Amino acid sequence: MNIAVAIADAMLAELSAHTFATPITGFSRKYVPALDLRSIDGVQLTVVPRSVGIANADRSRTSNEVAVDVAIQRKVGSVNPSDCDPLMELVHEVADFLTRRRLPAVPQASWLRIANVPIYSPEHLQAKQMFTSVLTVTYLVHR
Repeated sequence: MNIAVAIADAMLAELSAHTFATPITGFSRKYVPALDLRSIDGVQLTVVPRSVGIANADRSRTSNEVAVDVAIQRKVGSVNPSDCDPLMELVHEVADFLTRRRLPAVPQASWLRIANVPIYSPEHLQAKQMFTSVLTVTYLVHR
C-alpha cells in the first residue's frame, strides 16, 4: 500500500475512534475534500493524502516526509464569532489530539509536525457560509 494512503487511513481510524467535545458527524478519506453543501449536516472531517518528500537518511535508507491534510468543515448560520469560535476550538482540539500521535497501524511512522494553514478559509465563509480549516500533519518514515 502507498505510504501516504496508509498513514491517511491510520489517522482516520484514530480520529474516528476518539470523542471530541464538539461532535463530529462525518469522517471520511478522500482525494478532494469537496462537500455537497446541500447534504452537509454537522461537522465533517475529511482526511486527504497531501504529499510525500523523499530524502537520503543514510547510505542505505531513505526518509519520507508524508503530509496528510485534515479538513474540518461545517455549514454555519453566519460569520459571527458565536458560530465560528466553537469550530476554531474544535480545530485546536483535533490538533492537540494528533500532536505526537503514534499510529499503531503504521508503526514505522513518527509524528513530525502540524501546520494549520489556513486556520480557516475566509473565501468559504463569505461565499458559502462554510467554515473550513485545514491541519497538515507530517510524519517521518525511514525506509
